[in-house]
Formats: sequence, C-alpha cells, structure tokens
Amino acid sequence: MIDFFKDMFLDLYDNFTEVFLNIIVMIIVMIGGFIVSWFIKKLLARLLILFRFDKWANEVGIINFLQKGGVHTLPSIVISKIVYWIFIVVFFSFGLNFIGISQFTEYASRVTSALPSSLCPLLSSSSELY
Repeated sequence: MIDFFKDMFLDLYDNFTEVFLNIIVMIIVMIGGFIVSWFIKKLLARLLILFRFDKWANEVGIINFLQKGGVHTLPSIVISKIVYWIFIVVFFSFGLNFIGISQFTEYASRVTSALPSSLCPLLSSSSELY
C-alpha cells in the first residue's frame, strides 16, 4: 500500500515537472514573440515611411478611402499593425503547441486556407469596376 502511494506521487511529480517545463517554454516563446513582433512592427513602419509609402498611398487615394471609413491613421502604420498581429498569432500558436494544444494551430490553418477562397470573389468583383 505504501509502495502504491509512493509510485503514485513519483508519477505525479514526473508529470508535473514535464508540464511545468512545457509551460515555461510556452511563456518564453510568447514573450519572445511579443518582442520580435513589436520590433518587426517598428522596423516595417520605418521602412514604409522611408520608401514614402504614405505619399504613394495618398496619390492613389488609399488615405481618402481610409478616412471615409473613419480610419485616420497613416497606411504605413496600419500595415505595420496588421503584420504585428499576424506575428502575434503565429507565436501564440507556437507557444500553445509546446504544451500540446494543437487545436489552435489547426483552427488557424483552416482560417488561413479559407481566406483565399473568400477573397477571390471580392477581388474578381473589384476588378470589374475598372
């Protein structure tokens, strides 16, 4: 009986250390992901400003389009924020994979595989306008 409880606690300890280490790795990956995503967002915004993307967007009419929709942020900042959140989702997915939650990755892959088919009708209808 004592050996049974001893083995049970040893198994519990082994499982706890394995899960705890996976959680630590997940936290490190997510914190690193936030830092990398923030750095990429700042770098991309500066590169787009350096290449005068906002000036081009104004000439094409993107800024007017965004302002009609209530967005008063520069297009370079909007794009950098979109890229930032894409990287956040990717690193979040990696972090969840470390603790064995692969459902999020599966869900994200389904959403991304559905995007091209849902955008194709939008792209084909917008090309008919010109």
